[in-house]
Amino acid sequence: MLRRALADFLAAQPTPVDPAPDVALETPRNPEHGDWACSVALKLAKILRRKPLEIARQIAACIPANDLVAAPEVAPPGF
Repeated sequence: MLRRALADFLAAQPTPVDPAPDVALETPRNPEHGDWACSVALKLAKILRRKPLEIARQIAACIPANDLVAAPEVAPPGF
């Protein structure tokens, strides 16, 4: 789902990103920070010259509602 959301986000960008950064899900060290984390928005911030938090919010908005995961949450600086 995250890879698809990233692909949808990148397809909507005026600047092509090739190759797209690798999407890696990690478990946060602190369980209070959620079940999973991904830093792809931080990697894209340098390429797109935009704030990682803004990018993370836009990618999260591309994740469709489903029964497998709760709604994605974005956390500073862009996870």
